[in-house]
Amino acid sequence: MKNTLLLQILKYWNELSYKEKIDLLQKYEIENSNIQNRKARELVVDEDMNSDVGGLFYYEAPSFISIPKPTLFDGLHMASSVTHEGYHAYVYDHMKDKCDLNLYSDIDINEFYKEKKYDRKLMNICNIYQDGAALFSLYSIEEGLAEKESALHIIYNLLKSCDNKIELLNIADLLNNVIDLQTDRELAKKTYSKSKYDAIKSFCESAIINDIDNYNTTKKINKNLNPKLVENFDENLRLFVMASQYPESFDKLKIGMKVGQNLLNLYDDLELGLELGKE
Repeated sequence: MKNTLLLQILKYWNELSYKEKIDLLQKYEIENSNIQNRKARELVVDEDMNSDVGGLFYYEAPSFISIPKPTLFDGLHMASSVTHEGYHAYVYDHMKDKCDLNLYSDIDINEFYKEKKYDRKLMNICNIYQDGAALFSLYSIEEGLAEKESALHIIYNLLKSCDNKIELLNIADLLNNVIDLQTDRELAKKTYSKSKYDAIKSFCESAIINDIDNYNTTKKINKNLNPKLVENFDENLRLFVMASQYPESFDKLKIGMKVGQNLLNLYDDLELGLELGKE
């Protein structure tokens, strides 16, 4: 098995010192930035960050990514946080005309750009409403994209670290935990009304149509770069959500076996040497 930075974070987290954890996460952010052809950000530990916040990327301070104390979370949460906030930095650089945006997912590019024209103001307006911050986090295009892309990035790179299927089975728990994190998000969506978010978004669009954020990118969005990976992820996530939503109706062992088989099939399907964004 390849001893990748990501695998070191996930497997040896509890054996690392505080400084070693920060250093490894910083190296991971640099690695991700090189893959995405963007500028790496400096990771800054925010001692006062709430434990329910995984990390923050501020548009007002775009050279940094704020993370919580690494002792608050396990390696997967911290790696996911750095990956997720790195995707926000990736989108920021793209919108500032610095790099193409290469995505595993398929998105509606027109809707993405349309929302990006006023998303900072949309966030501020959402914060006025009860549950508005949660609605923005669950339903804004960029936030959903960063969440899903970070999960796909981690799964893809875990698969790439395996030299055979036996090694894949040995890290099955890590792969399942990535999907499990996304399950919590999907279940949360059932608590909050998307129609309310859409109504706020519509109001925001009409109210500030003449006062939009200044974006003028000439760079491209290259989407749907790995449809097999996304299809497999969506199916496994659907199984996890069903098992969590209806625990009495579904055999978790059978679902786990099905998810495992899906991952083994994905291992066969993927061209693991693929470098995203390069021909």
